[in-house]
Formats: sequence, C-alpha cells, structure tokens
Amino acid sequence: MTTLNKTDISITEIVYDLMMVNVNRASLLKDCITYVIRNQANKLVRKGNFSGYNVQLRMTHLEDGQYEFDMFIEDKLYMNIPFEKRSNDNSNLAFN
Repeated sequence: MTTLNKTDISITEIVYDLMMVNVNRASLLKDCITYVIRNQANKLVRKGNFSGYNVQLRMTHLEDGQYEFDMFIEDKLYMNIPFEKRSNDNSNLAFN
C-alpha cells in the first residue's frame, strides 16, 4: 500500500445529525474502510465500514459530547480524528 496523507480522508468535526466522510484519494476506493466511534470514556458506541467518495453517517443517536473517530484500512489504524456531537437545537437560532 502506498503512503497515505492525513488529507486523503476528511470528516465533519462538529456534527449535528450527519457526519460527512470524504475520501479524497481514488486509490482508497478499492479498500473497505472500517471505522470505530468511541466516547470520552473510551467505550465503543458504533462500528461499521464503508467504501466510496462521499459517505453520510447518521449521528442523531449520539448524545452531545466529545468522541473519537478511528479509521482502519487493511486492518491497520489509519487515522484518529476527534469530533464533537451537538444537538440540533432550534432555540439557539437567531433570526434578524
């Protein structure tokens, strides 16, 4: 496997309902990417896999807080990205 850069995959780092995962390297499309999401207590809250350029992961089931998103390619940890889950609370919206 060729050397990968941290910009080859990006995610939404502040999540409300959906996390967007963007694969920016065509050679990764042949691989199945496995992900694990852990909470602040390091407890597994979600695990799955995907392939494709743009993937949406629904996160409405997660409580507000800080999480870790681990991605594995060919069973090796590729990257770890912290992200924050926030409620989509309409009461915080201000209209002028």
